[in-house]
Amino acid sequence: MAGSNSISLLSHLTIILIRSCYQKVTDVVRKPFIDEIFHIPQARQYCRGRFDVWDNKITTPPGLYWLSFAWTKVLAMVNEGKIKCDTNSLRDINFVGFVVLQLLIFYLQKGTTSNSYSTSSISLNPLITLYYSLFYTDVWSTIFVVASYVVIVKQPFGKYKSATISAFIGLISVTFRQTNIIWNALILATFIDQQIDPKDRTNSVSDIKHFIVATWRNILGVVPFAINFGLFLAFVHTNGGITLGDKQNHVLSFHIAQLFYFTSFVAVLSIPLWISPSFFMEHLKYLKQNIVSTIISWTVIALLVHFFTVVHPFLLADNRHYTFYIWRRIINSTAYSRYLLAPAYNFSIYVTFKLLNDNILSFPNKQEIQHQETENELKERFTEEDFADEGDDPIQPTFISIAAFSICTTLTLVPSPLFEPRYFIIPFTFWRLLVRPSDITLFENESLKKTNNRTRLLFELAYFVAFTYVLYEVFIQYTFKWPSEPLEYQRIIW
Repeated sequence: MAGSNSISLLSHLTIILIRSCYQKVTDVVRKPFIDEIFHIPQARQYCRGRFDVWDNKITTPPGLYWLSFAWTKVLAMVNEGKIKCDTNSLRDINFVGFVVLQLLIFYLQKGTTSNSYSTSSISLNPLITLYYSLFYTDVWSTIFVVASYVVIVKQPFGKYKSATISAFIGLISVTFRQTNIIWNALILATFIDQQIDPKDRTNSVSDIKHFIVATWRNILGVVPFAINFGLFLAFVHTNGGITLGDKQNHVLSFHIAQLFYFTSFVAVLSIPLWISPSFFMEHLKYLKQNIVSTIISWTVIALLVHFFTVVHPFLLADNRHYTFYIWRRIINSTAYSRYLLAPAYNFSIYVTFKLLNDNILSFPNKQEIQHQETENELKERFTEEDFADEGDDPIQPTFISIAAFSICTTLTLVPSPLFEPRYFIIPFTFWRLLVRPSDITLFENESLKKTNNRTRLLFELAYFVAFTYVLYEVFIQYTFKWPSEPLEYQRIIW
């Protein structure tokens, strides 16, 4: 009961926080901003039932506009038949999305001891929080991907029916952003991975072998996702490419540096989960013990940066995005700065995969270890809370899930020529769902061991709240004008 109360309290507080931020944006930013310039007029066409009208500057499918049409119908029912499709009404859709995302994460993590803090912090991921107050595709794109994942993990309708429903939701997600077809593949891999008997998981080769066998044995759950992939290929063939409009500015590339940008964001956003003197010392110890391989790693990263960094014209021209300043003041501040970041990139990769690997089948359940240890020995090693937490965890990472996550992240980010943190929202959300805080205590005090998990999660929540507050303050308070648009105030977002 206490856990439920804490979840309810934190959820209400975060909703109040985002609502107050939303209200400030509504009061100050009254005209469509950046991408809203395209999205809002297009949504209004759909609100009027004009589904044949399309702006060729829009690159994503019309999922957001279909949702807008449905939203106006709901508003009309509670507003005496009057259809509202103005800027504020459309932005409301994404604020509602924030609440929906919280509910999904709560349901996914229901029963785990980390739920009360994780539910709020994951939905307050600073990469997405600004878009709860603007009319962008990212919020509902994320919601439908997460919803598809939740259905496949929890299987509330039975195995094959849940797979079918999950695939259908996954197909809807693709109507918000084309690259979500890749996350459909991750969700399918998760479904198949769940069918592998834990007793058969002996090594990575065994995992792959049993994954292939499980794919065939559960073909009824695979078919709905295969239909999604077939429909997507048909769309690409008919459309002549993945992007709908503005194709000249969205050409596929081989942008490996995107992966280093992503892991850097992961390392920074997850600071509360891993930071401690011991964590750094452990990494330094590894570097000293593996000097040759470390130098090789740094060299390979520097070479990949040199040959596979794509500098999109938008990155250099648009000072309304944080990436403009990150590029100018950090990555490209000198002729050699992008190469000197190789050790930092290497560390960010270490953080990303250490937290994943630290949780990979790391805690056997009672049935698996009962034949090896007596009950007294178990009580000395673990608490009942540990057993309850781990036993109820629906998404403990495996070799397959980590491999699938890595492949899908690569396929999502590398083809994109634009350094755009919004593209990191879904991969970061999946990463965060798969990890837990480091077992190393924040302050090197063994007496804090029992509360370490809760302390780090509370730290993460406070960190994200502060991060979100700063992002909104900069967006609302810091304005400037372009000579080409002297009457319009410009602001900074991701």
